[in-house]
Amino acid sequence: MEFLFFGIGTIIVSFIIEIINELILFKDVADSGYKLDIESMSNISTSKNALLIFLIPIVNIMTVFQRIIQYNNNVRPFLLDQLNVLGCIEEMTLLEKEEYNKNPTGLNAIIISLKLNKEVIPVHSLTFKDNESSSEILFRLDESTEEIKVIHANGFIEKLTIDEQEQLIRKTIAKIIAQDFSSYLKTGKNKVNNLYELKVNEYTIIYKVIAKKW
Repeated sequence: MEFLFFGIGTIIVSFIIEIINELILFKDVADSGYKLDIESMSNISTSKNALLIFLIPIVNIMTVFQRIIQYNNNVRPFLLDQLNVLGCIEEMTLLEKEEYNKNPTGLNAIIISLKLNKEVIPVHSLTFKDNESSSEILFRLDESTEEIKVIHANGFIEKLTIDEQEQLIRKTIAKIIAQDFSSYLKTGKNKVNNLYELKVNEYTIIYKVIAKKW
């Protein structure tokens, strides 16, 4: 009976350690600005013998600790290269990086990876360029309510309040629509799609949809 409890204990401990190893893997990938494609990872076969090892007392504990040593010494230094060859990683969008950095843990990295092929929400970008600098603001736009949610800003735009940022977005979009309508009257064609460029005073403004997945 004692041996049975011991055997069950080693199985539980080995699975817990293996889960921790997986969390470390997801975190290492996310810390480098990438996310794992879990669907592609699941297509990589794991031998039945490797799974059965977890059911063998003592051997299972030795195996998971051996995997930790192998990961740190042989896999970790070349992790991104290996996963890239297997087609199992994808670079995070700016939105995903910001979301991960709020809670940079292996669990949060898994959550972001699970969202890889789930929800589709366009993320809009406005870039203001002059001869010396460039500033960008990312936002979501609800077309039904016209509600704007600012996601990220840098450069001079970052120093503005949220209300000022939203007003800047609305005014710029209005100018783009007006210029596009003027172009339509002259040529009979619309330019606005996923990319648009507008010249306002000293700034060249570039509008685009930079991310589709979230």
